[in-house]
Amino acid sequence: MDYQGSAPAPRTCYTCGVVGHQARECPQKGPAK
Repeated sequence: MDYQGSAPAPRTCYTCGVVGHQARECPQKGPAK
């Protein structure tokens, strides 16, 4: 099968801008409240 353009976009963190995790999972955000 050919999945042209169907790959999901990489997750980018809005907190630190690093690709691979989301802001809620950001290790730089500090401890969870």
